[in-house]
Amino acid sequence: MDAMQDLELPIRLAQHRCGSKIKAKELVTALLRHYPIGSVVSPRDTPVVMALLQLHPRATEKIGVGVDHFSVQSYYDGSEKSKHFYLHRLDGSHTDFSYRKCLRLGWQSDSTNTGRTGLDGQRRITRGLGAAGR
Repeated sequence: MDAMQDLELPIRLAQHRCGSKIKAKELVTALLRHYPIGSVVSPRDTPVVMALLQLHPRATEKIGVGVDHFSVQSYYDGSEKSKHFYLHRLDGSHTDFSYRKCLRLGWQSDSTNTGRTGLDGQRRITRGLGAAGR
């Protein structure tokens, strides 16, 4: 499969059926634009961000002990152009992740991590969000 065909593959992010990776990118960037830097992602949007994270090639490592919640942060100077999702784990640790890596935009990778770890990560976030009352 060439790069153009890969971009045209349909993808599902929680309740959203995106007709292509390009459409998924539009959904994700709209979410990033919606939230001010430093804000917590709402319970309504959390399943979308979790589904996105589960596509990351290092999802298990990123999820760690489980996800408590997500926020939107800025990489550098607080500019809107450097916004990204940040995950906050149950143990208080945190890390960022690239939606481009999750969607495999601009680079090639195998997807050996996604199936099993996605289900495991989903169970963890359910426990974490319940415990946090979110």
